Amino acid sequence: ACVGCMAFIGFLGGILHQSKSPKNIKFNYLNIFKFALIGLLYTFMFDILTNIVYAHVYYSGNILLALISGFPFMIIHITVNTVLFALSVPPIHYAVASIN
Repeated sequence: ACVGCMAFIGFLGGILHQSKSPKNIKFNYLNIFKFALIGLLYTFMFDILTNIVYAHVYYSGNILLALISGFPFMIIHITVNTVLFALSVPPIHYAVASIN
């Protein structure tokens, strides 16, 4: 489930990357907020998809029970990834753009 979800997230990242050239991105508070929002949404989708699979494997398809039991991890995972996207994308962007 995790591999499939990560492949899906990679696919979404590829679509997003094609919409803007990395060299043309200006880093201001609005764009940093957008990257944080992307991190939040992608992590949320990943957590929901993996909890659905977890529900079918461990809870006989009871998705609500899987979501409730996974909720504490989801909150931590979404919060940390949102902060990491906001703080790590600008330096990584500049490093990659300087190579090309």
